[in-house]
Amino acid sequence: MKAYDKSYETDFTHSAIITWTNPITIRHSTTDTSNGSLWVEEVNLSDYINTSWTQSYDIVSLRPKEKIRSKILDFSKENLGKEYDKNAAIWWWIRWNDSKWNNVIWWLKKNKEDIFDDKFNCVEIIVQWLDNEELKRITHPNEFLKYMNSEFKPNYISTIDT
Repeated sequence: MKAYDKSYETDFTHSAIITWTNPITIRHSTTDTSNGSLWVEEVNLSDYINTSWTQSYDIVSLRPKEKIRSKILDFSKENLGKEYDKNAAIWWWIRWNDSKWNNVIWWLKKNKEDIFDDKFNCVEIIVQWLDNEELKRITHPNEFLKYMNSEFKPNYISTIDT
């Protein structure tokens, strides 16, 4: 949550949609699939966590307003199996790690004003269908925190030890 408040030690690097709670099932776009594919998938959270190299996860749960919740679920379901958007992921990594690269590596930036392609990173699979132009252009999980009072209500924060 460093992007939200510098006193936090957590920096969110992934977003997912909880589609079921028993067992907890997530829909997301990832490079960490069990078979090595880069795509939008639905998987048990415990299976996804077991593919990880981290020792724990800090999780913040945001509940979208009712008017957009079903649209998020429908859009992400329609795009299961779509390719992971490496370009958007590379861009947010460069932008968040070294902003001086913004003009040097301009060709890495996804043209969010003209093109909404059939490739999705973990944030795009959640926001690209939205009417909110500012929100549908975000590509980094930390950027959701700016919308916690307008579009998403924080539910809880927790740590899961793998």
